[in-house]
Amino acid sequence: MSKNWKRKIQVIFDTRAVTLDDFDIAFMYSFNVDEEPNEIEVEIKNLSRTTINSYIGKDKQLIVNAGYEGDVGNIAKGYIIDTDTGWNNVDKDTHILGFDASEDYLNKKVMKTYKAGTMALSIVRDICSMSGLAIGEVVLKKNVQYTRGLSVTGRIRDILKEIIVNDCETNLQIKNGTIIIRDIGQGVESGFILSSNTGLIGSPEPITDVDDTIPAEKRPDYSVRCLLNYKIGPMSKIKIKSKVLEANAIVISGKHLGSKDGAFETQMEVKLV
Repeated sequence: MSKNWKRKIQVIFDTRAVTLDDFDIAFMYSFNVDEEPNEIEVEIKNLSRTTINSYIGKDKQLIVNAGYEGDVGNIAKGYIIDTDTGWNNVDKDTHILGFDASEDYLNKKVMKTYKAGTMALSIVRDICSMSGLAIGEVVLKKNVQYTRGLSVTGRIRDILKEIIVNDCETNLQIKNGTIIIRDIGQGVESGFILSSNTGLIGSPEPITDVDDTIPAEKRPDYSVRCLLNYKIGPMSKIKIKSKVLEANAIVISGKHLGSKDGAFETQMEVKLV
């Protein structure tokens, strides 16, 4: 596809933005449907000392946008957790590691008691409001009622996992700084048909080595690659049309990879539905 030669990458840290037009940039965003935050890795060559010292630091905003000329969208949004700058021959390489979750979600501790008869949905919304993250779709598979009330103590991430995943049997995930609570089987409608005409790379490959300890709804059936597509993410519903497979699927995990001259693609593991 000709548009593959018109790559666009923009990285925003704090209030400073840099683009592929001016810098050599590479990134990898790894995502899945679990409650743990997803990792954002970025490498940029030859940033100025002022930019590094003033804008790139722990807990500062980190956003990656990418795509092609005329079609650029958000890949990842989160916060910087670590940085490192060093020399590689004549180039100064800055490595940035981020999570698409807030410091509050990861480490803030909460101690609170809810009265008898409180519903899980009410508690979940209350705890989520303390997380520092946006709240997306919230659909509990089981809206448990705590007839004797409920006392919670601990980190926000652990409390939400206990209530949402264990008590309400619903999936919890963080995506681009947003909490999403819904059953994996429902997926997220994308309307995207993946074929050789829309960026499919090679043929889908069956996954045979699957860990039986993984819940059935999270066990992928195929690995799939396509040209970088920011519209695809965890729980995206897609239709695959290839010579070896034509089926509907839900994205369970994957990676967005982008660089100036190297990989510029989306890799994913999907479950057929």
